[in-house]
Amino acid sequence: MTGSNTDIPKTRRISHLFKTLWNVTKEGIIAQKKLLIASFLLTACSSAVILLGPYLIKQIIDRVLPAKDIRLLGYYVIALVGSYSVAFLIWCLQTRFSIKASENIFCKLRLKLIDSIMHKPVKFFNEYASGDLVTRFANDLEYISTFFYENLIRSLAFGLFSLILIVVLIAWNWQLGILSLITIPLLLIYVSKTHNPIAERSGFARRKLAEQNDSLLDILAGYREIRFFKQEKRLLSLFKKSADDYTEAAIRANTFMEFTRIGIDILGMLISFLPFIIGGLLVCLGNSSITAGLLIAYYQILTILTGQVLFIFMGITKLAQVLPVLERIKEITDYPVELEVGEMGLSDIPKSSEISFQNVSFAYPSGKNVFTDFNLIVRPKEKVAIMGPSGSGKSTLSLLFLRFLKPTSGKILFGGKDIQDYTLSFYLSFFSYMSQDTFLFKQSVAENISLGWYNVPLENIKAITKMVRMDKFIENLPDKYQSVVGQNGLSFSGGQKQRLALARALIRDPEILVLDEFTSALDRDVEQEILKDLLNVFQNQTIICITHSLTVAEKFDRIVRL
Repeated sequence: MTGSNTDIPKTRRISHLFKTLWNVTKEGIIAQKKLLIASFLLTACSSAVILLGPYLIKQIIDRVLPAKDIRLLGYYVIALVGSYSVAFLIWCLQTRFSIKASENIFCKLRLKLIDSIMHKPVKFFNEYASGDLVTRFANDLEYISTFFYENLIRSLAFGLFSLILIVVLIAWNWQLGILSLITIPLLLIYVSKTHNPIAERSGFARRKLAEQNDSLLDILAGYREIRFFKQEKRLLSLFKKSADDYTEAAIRANTFMEFTRIGIDILGMLISFLPFIIGGLLVCLGNSSITAGLLIAYYQILTILTGQVLFIFMGITKLAQVLPVLERIKEITDYPVELEVGEMGLSDIPKSSEISFQNVSFAYPSGKNVFTDFNLIVRPKEKVAIMGPSGSGKSTLSLLFLRFLKPTSGKILFGGKDIQDYTLSFYLSFFSYMSQDTFLFKQSVAENISLGWYNVPLENIKAITKMVRMDKFIENLPDKYQSVVGQNGLSFSGGQKQRLALARALIRDPEILVLDEFTSALDRDVEQEILKDLLNVFQNQTIICITHSLTVAEKFDRIVRL
């Protein structure tokens, strides 16, 4: 949940709504300022042309009809059609510029958001569920994007248009103009009283949508377990509960929003009839400057003005609904990224690749203690196997010296220097890593293997796939090494995915190779063949292997038991 109860008075101010929107989108807005300025200039031009309509109608009623001049009527009709045609073309161009600017702004925001997410520390991904992040990136961003063009940009354009209309109304007849306009503040009062409840209901609905998405991701990711353990009914009931909760929250939010819109529409209709009421009163009081043509022209202008003002106020109401979504996006962009210590070069390359754990302690945020004053030295070119029962900290150990986790206390040294003193990219360039949870991207086989390296010769990729016993399988694929791997390798077996991940680790020719249960999905014969080739080819590199298999561990120089 974003914010707290103590924040509500502040966050519900309209000024805060616009400030939040500006903070989220300002980089894109600045980049698209030329298109936006052109859009508003076109709005002013269109407004001026459209205003010819009421003026021509006034002339037809007050001048042409009393004279019964058909020829003059024809001229005015042609001018009327022409003015609206020109206004239509200008407005189309304005719409094109507005849409282009809006889409470019949110394309930049999407890139900024995903770049920000990729640079967050590991704890960020522990704090935010995948379903919640998907909701924020897809649903929430699309919601803001739609609002930005359909409500905000158009509201600003209509606001400029409305100012021009107000000036014209007062200029034609200041009494009729001012008396007709004084009721418009009623709309602002009405909106100010309704946007807080809309924001609260909308924010609650978005949170329920995120919970529904979490349930959906559980079903999609765990479909095998669901089917094997016959959990279809249970998972369906859990999803139904989250879907029902979201539906109920959405009904409440949308119903209140529609009630507000209906109230605004009724107020708008009352305002549009004011020229006849006020104008009739002024005529009855002896004002001879008010004609039938002027009343109808005012009715037309005030109808247009009311529509614009209603749209603007509805945009303000919608902004209250968008605020919780904006704050959810801002919460992600404001979350601190993992800072680098600075640029590093050839002079920073350590003279030794020795890894040293010095009195390292580590505990997870949940409070589970894994290590206390742990010490370990892994010398250059040494082949070390790490064994221990489940939960003893084997994988945590690898995550610590790969800097996915940070020690609670103590130091980890690389080449005699604290690993936190290296930039992350520089430090990791000495390593290659294969985790026990293999992930393959929806890219080609070659791209999955050469991940992070550019222009890798195909011959090198083939040599590595031969080492991991995947070359024959890949050659039989329809597009061979250019065959696209399914989402997370769904088209590959567990063993094949593991061998592709191993190929990815080996192609880097690293100084230090970290393998976490790298043979767990392989049969015994393939395991021994790969292990033999691995130790022969990488004689001059350090290899740290986390394994449950004593058969594998015995092939290494030293076994560390946790």
